[in-house]
Amino acid sequence: KDNKDPQQRFLAFVRLKRTQMVLAACAAVILMHFVILWAHHDDSLGGKTHQWLVKHGIRSMKEKGGVVVFLQRPRTGGKSVKANLNKHDFGVVMTHPHAEASYSRAKVTVEQVLRGNVTEDLTQDEDPRIHFLALHEDFASIPKIRNDIEHWRALAKKHRTALFVFTLVRNPVDYHISWFNEYRVSPCIHPSCVQPLLEPTDANLLSDVKANAQCRGFSKLPDDLDSPVTAEDCNSAYEWMTKNLDWIGTTDNLSTETLPLLAELILGDAERAESMRITGDQTKTLILRSNVVAAGAARKVRSRSALDQKLYDQVKYDYYL
Repeated sequence: KDNKDPQQRFLAFVRLKRTQMVLAACAAVILMHFVILWAHHDDSLGGKTHQWLVKHGIRSMKEKGGVVVFLQRPRTGGKSVKANLNKHDFGVVMTHPHAEASYSRAKVTVEQVLRGNVTEDLTQDEDPRIHFLALHEDFASIPKIRNDIEHWRALAKKHRTALFVFTLVRNPVDYHISWFNEYRVSPCIHPSCVQPLLEPTDANLLSDVKANAQCRGFSKLPDDLDSPVTAEDCNSAYEWMTKNLDWIGTTDNLSTETLPLLAELILGDAERAESMRITGDQTKTLILRSNVVAAGAARKVRSRSALDQKLYDQVKYDYYL
């Protein structure tokens, strides 16, 4: 038998109804958000890139221009990025300094743009220019580049201007094969060619592998390629990268992720990336190709660059469209 008086039963009934109403309202809000998200879901190339930029709060450069900074590691696809931006009429002013003096001049322009003080000589007749700065590791120390990027990030935030900083990484096997073909196999016309030049064989490839070269390039380590790279070095470098870079792409997905992202950022048209091409070295006919390297040799390369492999795998997990 219910011993509650009528008033207590009434209050319990009111509380129950109130709870039911709150739950129903919450369910309605959740359903509404689901419908909105579904309505705006777009699996097209343009849709995915636009959604990624919006999600990460990155300003479009289509209307007002801005600065793109590319931390270019060798043999990761930088040549393709720069060639496509130049070829496809992106309205990009490209600078890739190879000396301290030219870097200093480029910094002045970058900081002027990020402060919003763009003068007539820095703009096109109608459309604002995109200032694209490709920073190669061979002319300035990583600590200096880090400090400059952090400063530019603060300027962009203060003046509400557009800045996009990115880099590329490559799976260790393809990276080392590409490096070997470029700098150790004849003909080699670079000042950085390593003598004596070698025959393109698995054995010679393995003799030339520099352990964890990509981790080294992103860290604060000295240029001595034979000094060891630790897991702490690599982890510290990646921590800085995730805090200060907007995008870390992979060479494998250059044409399906990074180039469309740049096309959307700069032109508002990711579909333009479909006409872009990945450039390769056409000067060498006798090279070592990844599809003919023995499985055992590939395993040894990955083993010697285990930290680079971990970095590459982490980037694939963290950065995607």
